[in-house]
Amino acid sequence: MRTVWCGAAAWLLAACAPRMEEGGSRGDPVARAAAEAAVYRAVVEHYYLAPGVERVVLRAETRAGGDLRRRPGIPAVRERQRALRLPRDLLGDFARRNAASGALPPPEALGLPVPVALVTAADLELMRGRPGEEPPGHFWRAFNARFPGARGVMLFSRVGFDRALTRAAVDVTHSYGDVGAQSRVVALSRRGGRWVVDGEVRTSVS
Repeated sequence: MRTVWCGAAAWLLAACAPRMEEGGSRGDPVARAAAEAAVYRAVVEHYYLAPGVERVVLRAETRAGGDLRRRPGIPAVRERQRALRLPRDLLGDFARRNAASGALPPPEALGLPVPVALVTAADLELMRGRPGEEPPGHFWRAFNARFPGARGVMLFSRVGFDRALTRAAVDVTHSYGDVGAQSRVVALSRRGGRWVVDGEVRTSVS
């Protein structure tokens, strides 16, 4: 089941326009859509794809409520986040974009080398079965049966950009087992027409 984004036309234009992420500004919806899809692609390539991965599973909806301007309560996390040196205008953009949940780009806009499945929270809840009635590990057995060759599921925030679309930040949680999940803030920059990961701050590990 895939969530339909109300700005689907922008994603379509971005997917059809060659290398639109190489230019433009944050206020241009087509350039922004292309850049956002390229950032998601870069993060998936960096953290999800690995030998043997045959498909990618992503949450169709983005997580709401993120604000990187808030000081993390853990001093070590606060220092690592400060070390990313994210521009102030990017932090403001991130907060505005994540005031409410959105929708991820359609799979074809991501341009990944393997199939992409978008799943909703309701889809995942169905795989969990009835609370208290399923044996340990039931969810991940059901998940792996439905998505063989996947490496868990990723949940993204919307992407925050600087005005020139040269710096970006995104919050991502990668869940891959009953006791396997990591959340991180990822900082990226555009170099030579490609988005690359500059650094990260892990905010939780289980």
